[in-house]
Amino acid sequence: MEQDFYFEESNPRKTKLVIFGLILLFIIAVVCYFLVRNKYTLNIKRNLKFEVGSVLSTDIRDYVNNKVLDENDYSLILSSVQQEDGILTKTGEYSFKIKYKNVTKTGHLKVIDTVAPKVEVAELTVGIGEDFDGDDFIVSCEDYSKPCKVDYVDANDAGPYKEEGTYNFQISISDNASNVVKKDVTLIVKKDYNSNVQKEKDLKADHIIPNFDDWDNEMIIKFEKGYDPNSIDDTDAYSKLMEVSGEDLHKYIDPLYVNNLITDSQIIEVYNKYGLVIGYAIRVKLDNGLVLYCQNN
Repeated sequence: MEQDFYFEESNPRKTKLVIFGLILLFIIAVVCYFLVRNKYTLNIKRNLKFEVGSVLSTDIRDYVNNKVLDENDYSLILSSVQQEDGILTKTGEYSFKIKYKNVTKTGHLKVIDTVAPKVEVAELTVGIGEDFDGDDFIVSCEDYSKPCKVDYVDANDAGPYKEEGTYNFQISISDNASNVVKKDVTLIVKKDYNSNVQKEKDLKADHIIPNFDDWDNEMIIKFEKGYDPNSIDDTDAYSKLMEVSGEDLHKYIDPLYVNNLITDSQIIEVYNKYGLVIGYAIRVKLDNGLVLYCQNN
């Protein structure tokens, strides 16, 4: 017996509805996946960059991509990042950790410097034919990427100058991150003038070596002029320092601590902005951990 075969005619409308339904289900599944992932997983942002000198953020939203419903669910650990009182103080690459529920992940961030130094300058006076440096124009240079490097915009301005007069030109100041600022400066050239004598007269403390943040500007020996640090060993000023440092330093600290042992002492050179030594400080540490500076009582 012969059997007839036939194909059922397809329904285009029904096929389109099935395909549309499958696509809709796929979209719903993808959306649900991302919603669940954002709610229950930890996703740390990449290429995190913060400016040196800015406040170190502790907002978890600055570090994660996932939706934050409750910040208390997160712990942000930034112990390796160089900061002081919440201010980012040093450029570089640092790692951090974030804990979310039972998950801990490590992230990475960069502290960058895109800001030019903040510089103050003053006019400079020199004698005819006298050498000078671009640094001599600088009153202050504030920057987190020191040292501040000074160059002449036009190398011909470096001198020395053979004629009296007032000269105006530009210097450029850059930091280690290659940020640059230009400043207009004035040079006054005078006959019978010696800038070295003027530098020796500057008795304002600019920095100390070695550097201590707790120094209170107290000097046990204050000079009447600045000395070249390379030749000060041959001066009476240095002999006076040796005399003081060889004595019992208890006589130069608060009598309240006369019974405390001095466990350590350090001689500190005090410099003016021209790099001349203008005095000495002596830092002592007591057996109770207290740190004091010697004073002329």
